[in-house]
Amino acid sequence: MTTTSFKNTLIANSKILIIDDIPENIKILGHILMGKGLKVAVGHNGKQAVEMASSIIPDLILLDISMPEMDGLEACKIIKSNPVTSHIPIIFLTARTEIEDITSGFEMGAVDYVTKPFNHHELLSRVITHLELKVSKDLLKSQNESLIELNKTKDKFFSIIAHDLKNPLTGLLGLSQFLSEDIDKLSREDISEMAEGLFGSSKRLFDLLNNLLEWARIQTGSLQVKLESVNLKNSFTETLDLLKNSYSSKKVNVFENIDPKTYVLCDKNMLASILQNLLFNAIKFTNMSGNVKIYSEPLGDDFFTIFIEDSGIGINKEKILHLFDPGSKNQTRGTANEEGTGLGLLLCKELIEKQGGTISVESTAGVGSIFSFSLPKG
Repeated sequence: MTTTSFKNTLIANSKILIIDDIPENIKILGHILMGKGLKVAVGHNGKQAVEMASSIIPDLILLDISMPEMDGLEACKIIKSNPVTSHIPIIFLTARTEIEDITSGFEMGAVDYVTKPFNHHELLSRVITHLELKVSKDLLKSQNESLIELNKTKDKFFSIIAHDLKNPLTGLLGLSQFLSEDIDKLSREDISEMAEGLFGSSKRLFDLLNNLLEWARIQTGSLQVKLESVNLKNSFTETLDLLKNSYSSKKVNVFENIDPKTYVLCDKNMLASILQNLLFNAIKFTNMSGNVKIYSEPLGDDFFTIFIEDSGIGINKEKILHLFDPGSKNQTRGTANEEGTGLGLLLCKELIEKQGGTISVESTAGVGSIFSFSLPKG
């Protein structure tokens, strides 16, 4: 679909709010606008204009100036002062004797006016012109927001490549060089310690690259979702087996309470990535001998909510606001100085949403966090 045809489709589906205290005027306006396929809602005074503008959020308002109770000028002022409705273009309907009021209307935010009695072609021309302008502004705003998100994504990639990849690679190179040059001088204990360091750096590098590549596939639209019915308990069991060393070394108690009959409709590999990232974070931020709880609950008739609760260090309110923002830096070391990839939560959010679910977090600093996400029942 071309940009022009897309804009024409949006205009054809536009909703116009007509406010006039004279039924005959509403009838004439409705006939003209609906004849072009536009949707129409009507009100009869300024108070209704204010209420209906915020409740139905029309694409354009045709507002009579002279009305009882609250005139059009006052209604325009209130509508334009409300952040929810301030973007709606307002065209005044005015008698020729009220032209001097139009200046006040423009000062309050109106975009145009039409005089009574209505000229069919003039009315349509002005309405279509301002609908086109609104559609163009909305498209520009949407494109600008998309560009901002793309820039955040680009900056995130550059940050990872310039800094986050450098750390584990530096560790690998340093330890490898030391081993190659001085291995004959090292004791078995020294070699074992360095081998452990090499493994740790390699593992961090692998996890980072794996998340980075998967996230890149999401951004480019090349990641395919293969939905199937997956046993949730089995998926947790497999993930906990992979993370056994992580929670065992910290003596973290993991309590898994998932009904064996719980099935979710998801991509099995995506679910594995989600569970691994969320569980790793829960273990990472839990102190020695702390607790991690895993459970699920039905969400309505069609979804399950999966909970991963920890007794860790928690997250402050300000950081929660930007937790899933690509432009934020969310790389806090764990309670045992564990490092993360900085991409885990972003990846989880996008993978969950790709499968029709949502993710949220509740946390109290010093008490712990509960990450929960929903997936369709399988």
